[in-house]
Amino acid sequence: MRATLPCQRRNLLRLLHPSPAFGAASNIPWESQRRMMASEGQVPPREFAGAGGDPDEQNQEPPLWLLAFGPFSVLAGAILFSARNDIVGMFGDEWAMRNGGWPCPLCLRVNKAAQEACDGCQSKRPDEGDWEG
Repeated sequence: MRATLPCQRRNLLRLLHPSPAFGAASNIPWESQRRMMASEGQVPPREFAGAGGDPDEQNQEPPLWLLAFGPFSVLAGAILFSARNDIVGMFGDEWAMRNGGWPCPLCLRVNKAAQEACDGCQSKRPDEGDWEG
């Protein structure tokens, strides 16, 4: 049988017998050590304060430029949202198949009916019998 190291045995016991509050047993000594170090003055108060940081920083008002810029950005977003179908329609009409138009088989560009060569790749218009489909 293979010999196990003490650290391997400890990890195996943790897997077989987990604590009721997962991770709580390992965090208690660290938190008590941090509190003790903070009370002795070894840890700076800002580090021990947690995610909030300095209480003065939490109560500051936002900058004036943000207060002025916020309503304009909301207004611009509302205008763009309400005009989204018109904006998409402008570009969609350009790529739509027109009456008598033909798609280029090489570059898939939609060309006008009167054109004999593609605008994009300059390939010749296929004859009616050459269409695949």
